[in-house]
Amino acid sequence: MKNQTLLVIHDHSHKIEDYIKYLCLEVLRIPSDLMVILDGKFNEESKEFLHTNGIPFTERNYGNDFQSWREEILAFDPVRLSELDNLILLNDKQFGPISPIDRILLKMSDSQASFWTVSEYPSFLSFQRVQPNFVCFTKKIINSPVFLKNWKLCSSRFDELTGNYWNFLKRKFISSGHIYQTVTESLFKVEKNHTSSLSQIDFLKLGWPFVEIRLFIELFEKLQKTGSSSLPLEIVEYISNRTNYPVSLIKKYVLFNVPPSQYKNIFQLNFIGSEFASRSLELQKKTVALIFFAYFEDLVEVCCKYILSFEETDKIVIVSPKSNVLTAYRERLSQFFADIDFRIQKNRGRNEAAYFITCKDVLDKFDYICLCHDKKLRHLPSKIGEAALKHCFENCLGSKGQVNSIINVLGFSEEVGILTPPTPLFSVWSDISILPYGRNKELCQKIVQNILPHTPFDPQPVAPYGSVFWVKKGA
Repeated sequence: MKNQTLLVIHDHSHKIEDYIKYLCLEVLRIPSDLMVILDGKFNEESKEFLHTNGIPFTERNYGNDFQSWREEILAFDPVRLSELDNLILLNDKQFGPISPIDRILLKMSDSQASFWTVSEYPSFLSFQRVQPNFVCFTKKIINSPVFLKNWKLCSSRFDELTGNYWNFLKRKFISSGHIYQTVTESLFKVEKNHTSSLSQIDFLKLGWPFVEIRLFIELFEKLQKTGSSSLPLEIVEYISNRTNYPVSLIKKYVLFNVPPSQYKNIFQLNFIGSEFASRSLELQKKTVALIFFAYFEDLVEVCCKYILSFEETDKIVIVSPKSNVLTAYRERLSQFFADIDFRIQKNRGRNEAAYFITCKDVLDKFDYICLCHDKKLRHLPSKIGEAALKHCFENCLGSKGQVNSIINVLGFSEEVGILTPPTPLFSVWSDISILPYGRNKELCQKIVQNILPHTPFDPQPVAPYGSVFWVKKGA
């Protein structure tokens, strides 16, 4: 078959994302000629990728898929157009192909369809298909006189009248006697009134090679309201276990386009440690350290119980502004650890100075580091301080099994750089999940915008409240 694909890439970050590069190379393997339409301003690295792979491209600035496709179709050599078996219209709003596109093209070639898409209903959420991300026109309609005629008519004024280019084109082609079908009905034999109950993972299992990006980004809140928040993770796990598509492309794109708290929820990055966990053999060669800032002499015994959750081969660093406190820890712990340091620090900067200044060399050197400090919260009733200490310590260094569980998570979860205890929801923190910034939200938005202009602002930030947490080197 002779195929031609027109791929519209929108300017989200002035570059062609890695998942789109993968899509381009897979389209060439269909086989298909590929024309890329760059809708916006793209950097030179993006254009170099296209040049290197022999992919012709044109630059437009419509912000609309159908207008971009229209201009390219009308610019086609009529003779070359008449020789095509399939004209495929694609955009960058989907991850894939998860499975080979040519399988669908081959199977749909046996149908009566003149043109087709995947479905009018992309998911059980019943978002009726308005403008599809994939359309295929076959030779039956390409060589019809109404094909170019209706594309010429498809202009912005019709968009204003009908609200949609696709509905206009579909109605015109069908009224001219051409057969329109969906893959779900023609190939997968799913009745039209049942397609709205299918989810994207059902389409993947049936053989459709694409997953919509919006499921991971703007639709996630709606997924939560319908009790379907696990769907994105189910999709990624299915792709990882059953296909050769690199799920890292999905995770990388989502990571840079949603706030960290949403990424955490999408991929359900919550972990429960085990009392009986042991470090994986693969991770036993990794270096582990504890940086512990100590201030209160009367908490030495309580804190040592938790510090002894580390293995004797781990690096232990105790930092304090008080020499008598360091002496107490030295007498209690030296016999249990082969590599233990005691560092004096001026009474300035508290535990953060201990973590990031006094022990910067530890952060630079070790693979996995627990950052911890004793606490009393003397401005609050003593019971609250005790509860806060227990909450932080039990989650981060509650037992050898807990410590080993955390090391396993950091070692095998590539995208996890920091592990924190769950957000405390008691006492002065009871409303932190509702108003995490308090009165500082507007100021924080400005700071984030200045420092990280391309990073989405996080309305529900994940943070180590209590300043006791684990980090991976480099994070």
